[in-house]
Amino acid sequence: WIALGDSFTMSVQVNEQETFVNQLGELRGVHIWNAGVDGFSTWQANLRLQQLQLSLKPEVAVLTFFTGNDYQDNERFLAMKKHPLPGKAGEPIPRKEVPALTRWLLAHSHLYAHYRIRQAQHDINDPQNPTRANWRDELAIFSTIGGARLKQLTPITRSALERFKSICNYHSITPLVAIAPPAFVVDEARLDATFRMVGIDPSTAVPEQPQQQLITLLEQLSIPYCDLSGALKQTPTPSYLTFDGHWSVHGHRTVAEQLNRCLSGDRR
Repeated sequence: WIALGDSFTMSVQVNEQETFVNQLGELRGVHIWNAGVDGFSTWQANLRLQQLQLSLKPEVAVLTFFTGNDYQDNERFLAMKKHPLPGKAGEPIPRKEVPALTRWLLAHSHLYAHYRIRQAQHDINDPQNPTRANWRDELAIFSTIGGARLKQLTPITRSALERFKSICNYHSITPLVAIAPPAFVVDEARLDATFRMVGIDPSTAVPEQPQQQLITLLEQLSIPYCDLSGALKQTPTPSYLTFDGHWSVHGHRTVAEQLNRCLSGDRR
């Protein structure tokens, strides 16, 4: 099997044996190759599948779709194809090397971690900072003010999913799309602060909007899917890390168990 997607699939926040990919493999009694790459869109995941199927010949492809930014990432990838950056097509945007001292501080200093958080807050609060504009665009589709934007993004994601299905069908691979929501959709206590951070009125929130749009697409395309939201909401233990926004160890366990249920025909 092969697991595709972005940082939620890559899962560097937990040990390899604790990732949902490894745990799902144990539950199903199969080996699952983790082909997740930080920042990848659905288009890039498709390219990754085409590359790796030649040598791995997977029977099942599990594609994680993060509703928090995959709609926008799919649009950005097409824009990059029109105006390519240096490097190979389909590869993530090159990043500057992190200095050795910074790497050490990130790994060992709680004080430095809090400094970085405060620095990020300052950037987000700056109306001229492009990071704020990017986050606002990503969050807006979870509100009434972003309905038109979501409608604009949907055809691009539809095409990417059609391509995923086409690749799987051609190579006799069973597809499954895992629908991964952002933390504020699962933990509603985070929603108010998240929206206010980028200047969106929390009263306009429609947290399930991108997820429901994706489900509609997948059903129209007859692509099997597994909605992770319900399982992540029902667990009493936090499924997301406090500052990082990715799944905790418990979250990965919950995701693996829910995917196993979906693969067994139970989506509850």
